[in-house]
Amino acid sequence: MFATILSLAMIASSYSVSAEEQGVRLGSPHRPVNALANMTANAYLELSLDSPIVTAGTPITLYIDYHNIGVPHTTIHVTPTGLVAFEPPLSMPCKYDQHSNGCTAIGFRALASGVVTFTAGATGEVYDENCHCWYWGIANTIEPARLIIAGTIWRAFLPLVKH
Repeated sequence: MFATILSLAMIASSYSVSAEEQGVRLGSPHRPVNALANMTANAYLELSLDSPIVTAGTPITLYIDYHNIGVPHTTIHVTPTGLVAFEPPLSMPCKYDQHSNGCTAIGFRALASGVVTFTAGATGEVYDENCHCWYWGIANTIEPARLIIAGTIWRAFLPLVKH
């Protein structure tokens, strides 16, 4: 809760300074909190996998496309845990300047059968068209990526053959 309040305060203060520097008139000394929430709506992440169906033991890559957010620090959420593992090991958040490809392609290895859902969120610089300024904001996935891990490949395709 404290981190959320602090983040909103930082966003509000950076927006006001940037707007004043650009000569944009805000109309009131404070922006409502819901306006701050709407400002980050144009920043989002798209996730995709190199293959949506794999067998246990297979390496996979999660691709992250960043839209309207720069210098991201990204946290990847895997549900349920224990079905995949980072390969190579990776600590969260993934920092763009400390990762070999800027946190755009993350390696995993499928460990056990099941269905895995990947989501992600990032903090970084978001551009606002209204003030023509950058502020520190957030971006989340617009839709999760799902991975089916089968014990053997014929089990993965069995439901398709039935139809």
